[in-house]
Amino acid sequence: MQRLINQRAELSVKFTAKLFLVISIMEGNRHA
Repeated sequence: MQRLINQRAELSVKFTAKLFLVISIMEGNRHA
């Protein structure tokens, strides 16, 4: 059970980081 929670948390963190990266790139392109 604990392992499943850890995997899900890790996946969520990766997803959030990717989303943040995409948004920051889009913002940079818009202001450039």
